[in-house]
Amino acid sequence: MLDPAVMAVPGIAALVPRFSLIIDDLAHLSDDALHARSLPAFPALALWALRDARDPVRLLYSFDTWSSTMLELLESPDGLASFTTLVTYLFGVVDPMHHDELRGKLDQLGARARGAIMTIAEFLEEKGRKEGEEKGRLDTLRRLLLVKFKLPTLDAAHEARLRAGPPEAIDRYVERVLTADSLAAVFED
Repeated sequence: MLDPAVMAVPGIAALVPRFSLIIDDLAHLSDDALHARSLPAFPALALWALRDARDPVRLLYSFDTWSSTMLELLESPDGLASFTTLVTYLFGVVDPMHHDELRGKLDQLGARARGAIMTIAEFLEEKGRKEGEEKGRLDTLRRLLLVKFKLPTLDAAHEARLRAGPPEAIDRYVERVLTADSLAAVFED
């Protein structure tokens, strides 16, 4: 992993840390094999989530096997924060079409879990709403620019400015499109 020329310098090799790389292929491990590891609740659940979250069918199928570990996590010190991290990851990775099923499974864990789930759901809903509004504003501005200046498409430079523009810049562009006599005038800084 290190340049052989560096290792050949007298006295250097003894100062270089030696370590091995271990690759753990979680995809082929069973729930029993993951449970058999001597891990606290959160790391065990993290391995389960890393193994199954991108396959919602497998995740939902194995959920009941891990529910007692989730309850253990919720009862531990800082358990609610760790549980929130885990569930945020799950909702971020699992295809949204499976969110209701996942929410239903998590709901079975009880009131403490429900509180965390509601907080996460509200956060994700607000995030989605803001992203949707921002995309809608950009789409509307793009359409106004194309119609006003009779363009088939925006060139790459102007498109890049739209996508990279902070909200205050987009607001300026929206105001300017009403009175500008050229595309350059809209994007003038």
